[in-house]
Amino acid sequence: MNKNIFQTEEQELKKSLGIDQIETNIPLPKTTSHDTYILYITYILQHIDTLFNFYGFRNTNSRWCNYIASQKSIEDAVNILLNGSTKYNKQRRKNKKKSKKRRRSKIVDSLKSKPKIIKREHKEKFEEGDRNKMPLIIFGDGLKNKSQTKFKGLRSGVTDKLYRQLKRREKLGELLLVDINEFKTSKTCNSCLSNDLKNMRCGADEKSSHIHQILICKRCNIFWNRDVMAAKNMLAISQSIWDGQGRPTVFKSLNATSNVVTSSHSSEKKV
Repeated sequence: MNKNIFQTEEQELKKSLGIDQIETNIPLPKTTSHDTYILYITYILQHIDTLFNFYGFRNTNSRWCNYIASQKSIEDAVNILLNGSTKYNKQRRKNKKKSKKRRRSKIVDSLKSKPKIIKREHKEKFEEGDRNKMPLIIFGDGLKNKSQTKFKGLRSGVTDKLYRQLKRREKLGELLLVDINEFKTSKTCNSCLSNDLKNMRCGADEKSSHIHQILICKRCNIFWNRDVMAAKNMLAISQSIWDGQGRPTVFKSLNATSNVVTSSHSSEKKV
């Protein structure tokens, strides 16, 4: 059983016993009002026996399985970033029956005269690389320390746990983790480093609507996926910093450059 099954069973049990309604109506403890905080304490003391009975030894196994599943999911996510994991590499799976069938099918296919076209899903996304090389993972700081917070209406996910796991694996010497500021990475063309981009439009002139995910560079006329372009720009920034040239000027903020100019002028006046 995986984490989702355990969570579903726990939620159904909460609804049947009324625990879900009790937890929903808990007043907020983070308040400056004395009366509101007294209301919170009174409410907790009123339902403390019910909550203790529910979260007792009866649900210990379920909570422990949820914890193990959450840890395993984070490890799997890191393994996918490193080498594709078993989900995307069929040769590393442990199902013996399927592996035997796979080996037999390979032998039969080799005896056939006609070549067989093999469909490869996730070819470019999670193809296993050279294990002798050190993986470099670039982590954007836009959503750091913002787990479970909404960003443009969507929750960002458990990024903090993933980041901590990446840092732990970095200490073990399994990867290199680089933090990159994402400023202008999704607004700058990776080919010509131009900021003159426009959104692709769909429909007639009067009723046309722009597609936020697709950008067109007006200078080199390249169609970009916004996320792909941002990832390529973050890689270019990390390579520039790695070579000792610092962050490229096109990805620097105006405030940083203006502060440098102001400080230089002030030093000249003092002299």
